[in-house]
Amino acid sequence: MAISETFNALVALNATTLQGVRSIDGVDWLVNINLADGAVTNVGDGEVKVAQAGTSISALSYNVYGELIALDTTTNGNRLVMLSTTSPSSLSVALTRQGILADNMVGLTTDGNNQFFSIQDNGTATADRIFTNSAGRANIEVGGPVPTIAVDISDALDADFDNALDATFVNVVAIAMSDDGLTGYVINNNAGTFELSSITRASADGQITAVSAAVTITGLTNISAMANVDGTLYIIAEDAGNNVGLYSSNGIAGFTQVGLNFIATDVIQIVDSITGLAINSDGQLHAVGAVSSATMTFDSNPVADEILIINDGTNAAVTYTFIATGTPTGTEVLIGSTIQATITNLIAQINNANHAGIAHAVDASTSNTKMIRLLHSVSNTDGLLLTTSSALNVTNFGQTAQRDVLLTIDSTGAAPVATWVNVIEVDDQGTIITAIEFDTANRLVAINNAYGNDKRMMVQINITD
Repeated sequence: MAISETFNALVALNATTLQGVRSIDGVDWLVNINLADGAVTNVGDGEVKVAQAGTSISALSYNVYGELIALDTTTNGNRLVMLSTTSPSSLSVALTRQGILADNMVGLTTDGNNQFFSIQDNGTATADRIFTNSAGRANIEVGGPVPTIAVDISDALDADFDNALDATFVNVVAIAMSDDGLTGYVINNNAGTFELSSITRASADGQITAVSAAVTITGLTNISAMANVDGTLYIIAEDAGNNVGLYSSNGIAGFTQVGLNFIATDVIQIVDSITGLAINSDGQLHAVGAVSSATMTFDSNPVADEILIINDGTNAAVTYTFIATGTPTGTEVLIGSTIQATITNLIAQINNANHAGIAHAVDASTSNTKMIRLLHSVSNTDGLLLTTSSALNVTNFGQTAQRDVLLTIDSTGAAPVATWVNVIEVDDQGTIITAIEFDTANRLVAINNAYGNDKRMMVQINITD
């Protein structure tokens, strides 16, 4: 019988050595790979076990503390484990229960000590709670079956608290913490009215010692994420006219708009709701939201005068006309000498700032298929793509192909501008991101709820891919 051997995970140990997990007949081994000669040697006693059981490691990463963190993709659900480089078989430990972060986790924020915070939504009858991971452990666990620290958002440790206050904090939608981790901010949806409150934590034990009086966020809806940079809070919300804008607060007063609304053709208009906001160490605001998708597959080049119609499902449509020669004007698309050239020209037109905001196009071609993926509003369920060209096969997937997308937000101009970064996928599968945050090493981490209850997990998003 032949031996089956694969390398399922790799991480750079230093400039001359890779570290990886080598699966031999289904058994994981932690190894070093010499980049000079390709020599493979076991790390410690080699075989990877957690609680005396074998693993199925699919990813490796060192955290900021030099700990080797791995994703163990077992049949019972994914989990994070920490691998020992001394004895992978006896000293490796599980960091999360298989396939779980605590259910109903809302929001994600971190302080300057790399400690993460999230809210557990307990439903309408019980006050929500704030959970943290172990102090100093990044990307490990928020909540879980036995949370390290859990404090009520209205914990009655102070004489000023009463049941009426507790009862209002039952639908927290966003959280942000200060760098010292002792001051936090929460937005609560109180029976349809969004309210901002600040919380104060004790430095000794982390318990909440004070909650400010709620400040009503007037005239804004569709709030589900908040970011904090140097004491300034940011949200993206809709006003009474359904205009999308960027708003800021000092944490004491309500939110005021930063500049003008996003223009109607901004790419952010295809996102139904921003589910995550985070600011990196350079002050760049990042946003995550959900979109749906459609595809256009090219069997051949279209011919002149054939058209493609993109309809946003409400009141706008753009008609693209293919032309064989000349310089395109308006929404004309020049047919290229190859299918790939035509795809490039069509993508440029769809994403043109003069008539964007209906959808965003990305090249999804492979070596065998020439394809454009079109991302659009989740609420657009019909009439998205129509074509007269026999060269194009159009598929409108709608919500069955929902994807999260990552955007950056520039607020330096008169109106904020969203810039497309990419679609977020894990192992080529879609995600349901409910919160994002940058850790102290400037890595973007997120809570992913794509696998349903009892299977939430934290993931790290590569912002370049």
